[in-house]
Amino acid sequence: MGKAITLAFLVWIPAAGWQRSRLQDLPKLTITDLPAEVRDQVRGADDDARKNPQDARASGKLGMLMDLYHRPNEAAACYRRAHQLDASEFRWLYYLGSLQARQGNHREAAETLRAALRLKPDYLSARLKLAESLLAGGDPDASREIYSAIVAEYPAAPEAYYGLGRIALAKGEATAAGQSFTKACELFPSYGAAHYQLAQVSTSSGKSKTMNANWLCTPRTEPSCLRCKIPCGTICAI
Repeated sequence: MGKAITLAFLVWIPAAGWQRSRLQDLPKLTITDLPAEVRDQVRGADDDARKNPQDARASGKLGMLMDLYHRPNEAAACYRRAHQLDASEFRWLYYLGSLQARQGNHREAAETLRAALRLKPDYLSARLKLAESLLAGGDPDASREIYSAIVAEYPAAPEAYYGLGRIALAKGEATAAGQSFTKACELFPSYGAAHYQLAQVSTSSGKSKTMNANWLCTPRTEPSCLRCKIPCGTICAI
């Protein structure tokens, strides 16, 4: 039921305006500040994209390089162009939405990720990113709906429990928040952000003595699909 609700929530989102507009120009690159060993790689990808202006993969590959070397504006332009050239390819929207989220453009990211999920509804990483952007963009109820659907399908998904904990905490539901953060920590013991939030909840409720202090001495990381063994799927390498 949760999955059906989530998919219905995704279906009725209109396409972004840029998807219907004229073809996005390839960006003009300045690469003199890149490491010498990188310039030839970028220059080659740029030349390939310009020699093959209707090749979505060529534009997308250039975007991935720009993304890798922290050129978000150039990367976004390439991803948009790649999507316009091949609107059936999931990854260009997914990469663009992920980039927008990292840049803090969460409402734009949510729209892009919704469009991506219309192409690949079961892609877990995109669903998690959408829920995160909805929460960061001020729509906790929609975010909670997606996180709840995820934990129903993937009970071992710590990021979803962490997201539910953050939403509960924002709504003043301290007990529910503590339960969600505890579950996230149980699933991924070195989940630093979840431990921190759990400590804050426990301290505010006067239960800090029940916390296991050992986590303070444990190398803390964030969960990934590989660590959690969640079948997120893969994106084919270019």
